[in-house]
Amino acid sequence: MKATIMPSFKSILKAAVFAALIFPIASCADMKTAKVAAKEGDYATALKNYEKLAEIGLPDAQLELAKLYRDGSGVAKDEKKALDLIQKSADGGNAKALTELGRLYADGKGVPVDGKKASALFEQAAQKGDTRAYYYRGQLFREGEIVGQDLDLAQSLYLKACIGGYEKARERLDSISMPKCPKTLVPVNKSLPVSDE
Repeated sequence: MKATIMPSFKSILKAAVFAALIFPIASCADMKTAKVAAKEGDYATALKNYEKLAEIGLPDAQLELAKLYRDGSGVAKDEKKALDLIQKSADGGNAKALTELGRLYADGKGVPVDGKKASALFEQAAQKGDTRAYYYRGQLFREGEIVGQDLDLAQSLYLKACIGGYEKARERLDSISMPKCPKTLVPVNKSLPVSDE
């Protein structure tokens, strides 16, 4: 009878450490490849890489894959699949996905209109660093159709979005009789990402 050789704890630990170090590097490279491919219109490559990363639970990849399905870029348009992926990404803590999910609840796209849920999602997204969320939450309170109208809160939220560098907020403040956003901004928190999406 042959004896089975059990790997030592030390060899298992080495393998785990190696995998923990290499996995993020490989994921980062795949994500970069996918983003470049999508930007250049090579949706087959983008899809392949995003799917691989989304399967292992990477929230950024789940959101980007959702956009491909939402827009029908390189795949058949599938809003249900897009919504499921956005939800998974939001559940994984992705701030942009929280904002996107909030927009879906505000507009009733694929889900029932729910102002309270949209507002809560925008608030979570803003706390996680997506400055667009302040703008979209401000929209809810300025319009007041699905949540109670609160112009003071809307103004405050627009100013936060503007200070965070979200250009649409500056445009909104410039188009209504509210305090103007300064032309030169000193970011309150330089670690907050700014996006024009």
